[in-house]
Amino acid sequence: MHERSVANNLLSIVLEKAIIAGKQKEVELIRIVMGEFTMINEELLVSAFYQLSKSTVAEKAKIEITHSPLKGKCQDCQKEFTLNKEYFKCPYCGSSSIQIISGDELFIQDIQLNDNDFC
Repeated sequence: MHERSVANNLLSIVLEKAIIAGKQKEVELIRIVMGEFTMINEELLVSAFYQLSKSTVAEKAKIEITHSPLKGKCQDCQKEFTLNKEYFKCPYCGSSSIQIISGDELFIQDIQLNDNDFC
């Protein structure tokens, strides 16, 4: 279950940012961008995060996840397009020389604290 280790890493980042912002501030909202090609189960990630964040300033935080579609760029015809996870070919020229340009990312977009500060 790699979702737990990802949740642990996210929590570490959130706690570090909250401490820098001020020790008495609680985390209210965490916005995460997750590409559809990360192969991470969203429900397991959120559940693991809540389990790990108990007794921390992030234990009551709401998590909002924005999904990033899988997009590619053909290295032959240079066109960009939305990729099908099962069919890695350019829909314009049929090339399999594809560069992924989005959809494999996972990052914290922002963190909102209880005083409406963002960090």
